Amino acid sequence: MAKTINKRKFIYKEPRIPKKQRTTVNTALTCKKKPAVSDHALVRYCENVFKMDFEPLRDKILTPKNVKLINNGAASIKVDGGKFTIANKCITTFIPD
Repeated sequence: MAKTINKRKFIYKEPRIPKKQRTTVNTALTCKKKPAVSDHALVRYCENVFKMDFEPLRDKILTPKNVKLINNGAASIKVDGGKFTIANKCITTFIPD
C-alpha cells in the first residue's frame, strides 16, 4: 500500500513476523473476514465479568530468572511443558512441547 503525503511517496511494508507467531497475528487479521474475538478482548472480558485476576499468573511467568533472560536478549525461554517466545522484551506466546 502506498500513500502520498506532502508530495512524497511513502510505502508501508508489513513487518516480518516469526513463523510461530503468525497464527496469533492471522487470528486478528481474520476479523476483517469474519466475526472473531481477539485474545485481548477475551482477557478483558474475563477480568471484568468473571473478576479474574491475571497479575498472579503474570508474576509466575515473569520470574527473576526469566526477566534476566529477557533483558539479556533471549528470543525464547524453555520452561516446563514448552517454551515462551519473546519479541521486543515481551513474551508473545507459549508453545507447548
